Parts: sequence; structure tokens; C-alpha cells
Amino acid sequence: DGAHGSSSATEAAAGQRTPIWCGRALEARARLEPPSGYARDRRDKIFSRTVPQLDHFCRSWLASAPPQLVALNAARLHSPAPLVLAYGSATSLLGSSASDIDLTVLLELPPELQRRLLSDIADAFGSVPGVTATAVLAARVPICTMTFPSDLSSPAGAPLVLTSDLVVDVSVGNVIALDNTRLIRTYMEVDECAWQLCLLVKAWARARRVCSARHCFPSSYAWSLLAICHLQHLGQLPNLQGLAPPWQLEQALVANTARTPDGRAVSYSFCGNAAAARKFWKAAPFPAPRLPLLLTNFFDTALQLLSDRSPAGLALAACVSAGGLQPLSSRPCFDPRAAQHFAIEDPLEPTRDLGGMVTASTLAILRTELCRARDLLREAVATRSLPEARRWIERLLAAAGGEAGSGEAIGTAIAAAAATAANSGTGGEAASEVAGGAGGREGGGEGGELVTKMGALLVGASRADVEEALTHGGTVHVDGDTVVASGPPTVSR
Repeated sequence: DGAHGSSSATEAAAGQRTPIWCGRALEARARLEPPSGYARDRRDKIFSRTVPQLDHFCRSWLASAPPQLVALNAARLHSPAPLVLAYGSATSLLGSSASDIDLTVLLELPPELQRRLLSDIADAFGSVPGVTATAVLAARVPICTMTFPSDLSSPAGAPLVLTSDLVVDVSVGNVIALDNTRLIRTYMEVDECAWQLCLLVKAWARARRVCSARHCFPSSYAWSLLAICHLQHLGQLPNLQGLAPPWQLEQALVANTARTPDGRAVSYSFCGNAAAARKFWKAAPFPAPRLPLLLTNFFDTALQLLSDRSPAGLALAACVSAGGLQPLSSRPCFDPRAAQHFAIEDPLEPTRDLGGMVTASTLAILRTELCRARDLLREAVATRSLPEARRWIERLLAAAGGEAGSGEAIGTAIAAAAATAANSGTGGEAASEVAGGAGGREGGGEGGELVTKMGALLVGASRADVEEALTHGGTVHVDGDTVVASGPPTVSR
């Protein structure tokens, strides 16, 4: 960013263009058409088939349950509202057409009957030809995992064109997950820079294989919370859980008391409406940093969390519910008996540390990856050469342990995420910025074009300039304050 001097003055002289990386919503957004509708269509078709079938099965199942359980759930059974709802990335604006689908059945059941229902769901759906279903009952949140294969046919016999198998995870009574999803989605809608940053961070974490609680790394949910916390720390996002007194929020207030998977009751409240949040929130008096700098600083913030608990009093925790980084020892998630190496507090279950699974060995890997990403981005932001910036982006999102060109799958996944968001009306403006992972070292194919766009944006061009330049030729470079295509016209920034 700093390599270009006063870029805002240059942009003003070139026609009052809004910087693409500023993270603020643009009045006119260029939409990125999806490379293929197949992946999105298969999700929609499977979702539209599975949810009603699952809803009907659970209602029938409960009808044969003990009378006291039927009475306990009578209001839900007789309500026209759906019994099965989606949560997670499928509804938080952070998913892609390749993401899993998370569903929960809104029935109030004791733990043993929850597990029995999930086992029965697995038996019923597992009998469908081509579908595999397994009840995972020992997990913190018991689920039934259903996998729909790529060659599945519709009831009418027409094949569903699937790019890969689709996984649907079903839980029971997971109300906290529904509210967590609404909290995350509201943050994404308050300011577009949150959506951009979270998508980039998740893409990086998956590409570098540091996004798996099962392998002792933070989950994608934890990485999203850390990105939100970073923006709060900079004054670029509000604290939705401390925005205004509940009586002022009125219809925007989400207040609930729910049970955790281990049976504890937790109470929480937050502003669940982005328009209301913007009304009550007093934003920082200075503009948001451009996205390259914002992402670079994110990795600095993440490095501050790394701790070997020596000394313990200096350890920090990422606390979205408190609006930024806080001393770990002062937070409900602090556990003096545990080695908390990367503390991220769950905003609705404050005693839960979402980074508690990080071990001493994975801590070392996290430190290496965070430093690598920060240093690569510093080089990318400083460069004035598009091909050079493009190489930095490819390296940033290259798959861990992969070879040249291994970023192609990542680039496709990110493109799908951006295209899905664009078509759902959530801000296609960020699509090309998000697409960083690549189409190989030669830059061929769709992934390569997306990396070219991101590289040009890193060196200071506006989105309109990049789109026009790419339309007139396969090469783009920066010459002073001008983006030059391989053929006419030359586009002033």
C-alpha cells in the first residue's frame, strides 16, 4: 500500500473512484458469473430433497415416542415452521458450492434419545441407493453424516451433475449453532470488509492445512471469529453483544437461553440485524485499511495470540464478545489447568476455548505458517509488478506440501465461494479479491485469471480497470499510476 504514495489522491484525480480494497460497500458492484452452475445446482437439489424428507421422518419418529416427549415438542410439531434448519457456512455467507451442509432438527430430546434418533436417521437414509449414512455418537455434538455421491440421480431419474460427493451433517436440538450462525452472518452484513477478510482467511487456512479441529488446529469457525476480532480491535466492526441496551434494539434483539451439548444452560443476547447495528455503532473516524494491509495485519494479530504460557499473565485471548483482544487470565475461557496456546473464546459459550485443541507441536506449525503468510503479503503489497504480485499470491495460497500448480483446486473453490455469494446477493464485489489460489504456475484457466485480478488489485488498480484490462489482453502490468493491457486502450487508475 505504502509503495504508491498518496493513492487516494491519485484515484480522486482519475474520476473519484472508490478504492476496491477499502472494504466499504460500493454503490455499483461488478458481479462475477459462476464458472459453472453445476455445483450450486446439486446443492440446491439435494438440499430441497433432503430437508422435507428429514422433516417428515423426524415428525413420524416423534409420534411413536413416549407421550411426555410428544407433549414437550407439541408446539413445534403443530407449527407450520420447519422442523429442520440449516446452520454453519451454508447460511453465514461464508460457504461455497463445495461446502458441507449442516442441519439441525429442532426437537427437545434428552441425550440418549438424540443419539437414538440420529441412529435411526442413519439407518433410514443409508438404505437409499448410493447414499451412505453414519451416526457419529461419540462426538461433542453427536451427528449423523450423510454422503451423497457424484452420480446420484433425482427421483425422476435425471442425473444430478455433481462435481464431488456432498456431505450433509445432521444434529438434534443444536440451537446454539443456529444463533452462532446468525451472529456471524450479521457481522458479515454490517461491513463488507468483514466478509472479504473472513473468506480470505478461511481460504488460506484450508490451503495451508491449519483448519481442522480433528488435527489439533482451529476450525474454520474459530478462524472467522479471529478475523472478526481483528476488525473489532481496529475499530472496523462493532461488538454486537454490547452494542446497545436490549430495550433499544427492539426487534433486532436476539436473546436466548440454550443448552450446550454437555447439558449446561447458557444465556446470551446480541443485535441480529445489520441495519440496526449500523444505526447504533459509531464507526472509527478513519477509513478502513485496504484489504492487503488488513490481511497482513491480521496475521500480526494472530501471532500475538500464540502462547506457550510463559509467563501466563501475558497471554491474550481473542474475544468477539468483548470487542477485541483481552488478557486470557481475565476471561471465562481461561483454564489454569490447561496449556492454552491459541485462545479464541466462543462468543455464545464464553467458557469454551475454540483454540484449546492446539498442542505444542501444532503451535509450532501455526507460528511458521502465520509468519510465512505475513511475510509473503508484505512482499506482495510492496511490489509494483503485477506478475511478481501474482506469484506472491500463488505462494500464499499454495496447498501445503503441494507442487507447482497445486493451487488450482483452491482457486476453483474460492471462485465458487465468490460466485455463490454474488448470486445470493451478498456482495459479488469481493469475488475477485477472494480468489487467490491459482490455476497453476503457468496461470492458465479460470483460477489463473482470478489470481491475476487479485495481483492487480494488490498493486493498487481499481476493479473496473482490471476487468477492462483483462478483456483486452492476457497480460496486465502497472506503469506508474496506469494499468496497461496487452492491447489498447490504456486505462488510467
